[in-house]
Formats: sequence, structure tokens, C-alpha cells
Amino acid sequence: MSPEQALALLNLNHQDPYEEQIEVILFELKQKIYRQLDQLLLYPKWIKELSRLSAAASALGIVYSEGQHVLEKLQNKQAPPRTPTMLDQFNAQQQLRSQVALQLYNGSTPGTLMEIIGFWFEQQKAALQYWSGANIITPDTLLSKQFDPQEVLLLLSNLQQSGIIVIEDLQQQTTPSTIQQYIAWNKAVWSKLQDA
Repeated sequence: MSPEQALALLNLNHQDPYEEQIEVILFELKQKIYRQLDQLLLYPKWIKELSRLSAAASALGIVYSEGQHVLEKLQNKQAPPRTPTMLDQFNAQQQLRSQVALQLYNGSTPGTLMEIIGFWFEQQKAALQYWSGANIITPDTLLSKQFDPQEVLLLLSNLQQSGIIVIEDLQQQTTPSTIQQYIAWNKAVWSKLQDA
């Protein structure tokens, strides 16, 4: 990519320093990703935009130091549940999500953000596969549906207290509607990723 192409791609003006303008673009992109962190189907789009931003910045002579070691921090925080209970699985995923969101918020380079997104994408795929293993009939759901983690956590806790602990214990008549929808969403996104 030539400097002229980079300027056109990013729509930069010549009056302000390019580095500052690119920083604003990166911040805005980071905010979009942060708000849509659970929308896995958008991740290829974010990777592509970050890659173009990185290439354009490089073409304009902006060099990022990539020494943030973000993946090491995230992998150290990653503690898979010892028991495959639904509650433990969900808790571990939500705790890791919080760490991913924090690292994303603190990330200051396109490369770092791409690493974070790639890591979280793989973690999310594992969670999708886990919940897709539920052997109940699920309702149709929108791929863009969002769930209140506190509500899901409370329902899973209630299920565990009533003896429904692992995903194989779920039965149609005893599974709350929100959990059925959550499972349906996981199945739908997992299926879409398998088709891609």
C-alpha cells in the first residue's frame, strides 16, 4: 500500500498529524468491537479492518511497538473449570470475558487488538460447542440476540440447586425459557461458524 492509498483509505487530512488521526480511528474501532464483543460473526470484519489500519499506518511510516504480551496475560487468567458443570463453564467464560474486555480496552495497537480478538474467538468457539451439546429442542433465535449474564447465571445456579448440574441433565420441561434461548443462540452461531 502506498502512502497515497493509505491517506485515501483512512480519509486523513494533511493538517493534523497522521499518528493522532490514526489513534482516533483505532479508538473508535476499538469501541465498536468492545460493544459487540459477543458478536462472533463480526470478528472477521474487525480483523480485516484492523489489518487494513495497520497496513495503512505502516505505509505512512507509523511503527507500533508490539511488546504488550497480552496473550500471555489472558492465557494466565484462563482457568478452565475442573468439573464440567454448566455453572462452572458459564462462570469461567464470563470471568475470561471480563479479562478480554479489559485487555481490549487497554490495547493500543492494531496488532494487539487482532491478537485479543483471535484469542477470544477461539475461546468463544469452545463455549459455543459446549452449549451446542445440549440435547434439547431449542426455539429459533436471532443471531444478534444478547443475554443478561446475571440472569443466565441465576438460572444456572437455580438449576444446579435442583440437581441439574451438567449439560446432559437438561430436559425440555425443566429447562427455563431463557436457558433454552441461550442454548439456541449458541447452536445457531456454532452452526453458522461451521458453515463458514
